Amino acid sequence: MALPQARTIGWREGLFCALLPVLIEALSSFRIAEMRQPDGLLGPDSFMRLVRLRDILAAHRGLHVVARDASGHGTLLHWSHLLDSFLLVLAVPLGWFMPENTALHAAGLLLGAMSLAALGYACVWAVAPFVKAEWRWMAAAAAIVAPVIGSYGLIGIVHHHNFVVLVAVMSWGWAARLIAGSPGGVALGVWAAAGLWLTPETLPLSVLGFGAVFVAWVERGGTRLAAGIRATGLSVLAVTIAVWLVDPPAGGHRVVELDRVSIVFVGVAAVFAGLGAAIVWIDRRARTWSVRLGASALVGLVLCGGWLLCFPAVLDGSQTLMTDTERHAFFDFIVEMQPVNTMVGVAQYLFTGLLAIVFLSWLFARSRSPVAVYAVVAMALLVAVGATHLRFAAYPEVAAALLVPAALDAVRKQGMAARLGIVALVVVVPLLGAMVRSSAEAKATAHDPSCAVGGLTDMLAPFGDAVALANVSDTPELLYRTRLRTVGSLYHRNPAAFMRLRAAWRSRPGTAWTDETPPPAVLTTEATLLIACPRTKRSALVQDLPSETLDDWLNWGQVPRWLKEVGRDPASGNIVYRILR
Repeated sequence: MALPQARTIGWREGLFCALLPVLIEALSSFRIAEMRQPDGLLGPDSFMRLVRLRDILAAHRGLHVVARDASGHGTLLHWSHLLDSFLLVLAVPLGWFMPENTALHAAGLLLGAMSLAALGYACVWAVAPFVKAEWRWMAAAAAIVAPVIGSYGLIGIVHHHNFVVLVAVMSWGWAARLIAGSPGGVALGVWAAAGLWLTPETLPLSVLGFGAVFVAWVERGGTRLAAGIRATGLSVLAVTIAVWLVDPPAGGHRVVELDRVSIVFVGVAAVFAGLGAAIVWIDRRARTWSVRLGASALVGLVLCGGWLLCFPAVLDGSQTLMTDTERHAFFDFIVEMQPVNTMVGVAQYLFTGLLAIVFLSWLFARSRSPVAVYAVVAMALLVAVGATHLRFAAYPEVAAALLVPAALDAVRKQGMAARLGIVALVVVVPLLGAMVRSSAEAKATAHDPSCAVGGLTDMLAPFGDAVALANVSDTPELLYRTRLRTVGSLYHRNPAAFMRLRAAWRSRPGTAWTDETPPPAVLTTEATLLIACPRTKRSALVQDLPSETLDDWLNWGQVPRWLKEVGRDPASGNIVYRILR
């Protein structure tokens, strides 16, 4: 892989590629105005992040727990404080001109635009040395119009998903430069460790980039590549140790946690550093690819074995956080955690990744390079991972977007029609899938009210910090807009609270309308308020049960005697009840 002469991005091109995604997403955001809250925020995670951040500012110290969830007993969030810190940095200058909460809110809205601009620029930067300048901007455009990336990039989303994609792009870009002979080992390591701080979900994505460099070194050896791998390992270790020291888990530095930076990931970084040092030593002595591969694989196995001996709890994975029953009840309810298992879903979310596999296979047929084989396998793995959970489809989407400029350049002899055909395949097929899916969802809920809780703030204010049983997806917004305590939420560190909420909605209100006492499952939640929104479609929480649950009764307008209506919002369809005990 050779770097062409023109590898820089001029300020005009950079500005265009940063602003283009923001413009595209701003237009998309306006199109879904009916879903948007009056203040511009979108999605439960956006509200929950700002709730915790407001609590942090009130306490003047870092917090891991949202105290008002779980009926006031608190829910531990696994998120690190990297994004919180960035939001605070954005909010400080805004706070000179507006109240604290307004500044945080504005910072949240700015965060989405900044993530889009950074991702657009990063996509073009990643491919800049390898493709002609005239088509580089298509990498940014193709990434932002991808369905999953686009949905997470809507203005008003205050979360880390697109920053994970940004880390992947930067890691892959630095890995490609290392393979091509440019420096970049330290930068690759820093980005990998920064991604680890954001969420350990980035680790496999960074490892894919590291793996490509390793394959290139096995194939041809070389002091520069070996030194680059060592620099990557050492920088990963240094930054990970720093992150672990400044932002440890809630349980302290010695606690082993797999969903945020903990001592176990310091061990992972040490494995990378040790392997990098060994590769430099091996490179000086090995003369064939087979010796390089065998020796480095042996060292890697020894290091990984030592890591597992130090942290045997890793073998249990997330199994220790919840039971199988809790896991199915919990994750089966989350839309973004559903598999992509329909033809419409494949067309919408995985089609560009499948096209990328075909293109990379064609490149391999021309080059017969081990790195090209690795790229095909890596792309296939990304598509397979994307099929397991909807939100993971962002990774094959962005990988495919990075290949669009190369694909356009590959068909230059076939003329503009061929290029337009590629653009149409990348954009139109996923768009058609999205149209079919949105049409089906719109028909299913055509006669339902909005059920938005954003307009209930004044109605709920007199109830102070009462415990409210509500739709689990509304928990973060209720916490953000009111002083209420909530029964449970969809955050996996407190499955017990969610299971109590689930059991309450699934309970049978009674055998007769004269029953005066709530079911035990409702009493267990400690709730004194219930917020319901009658609709035609049954909740996923009760779909496996006969239509005899509390949720079903309230959908039919059959209110048990132990509920007393205390408020109604005709605009949203929400009804507030007091639970009589």
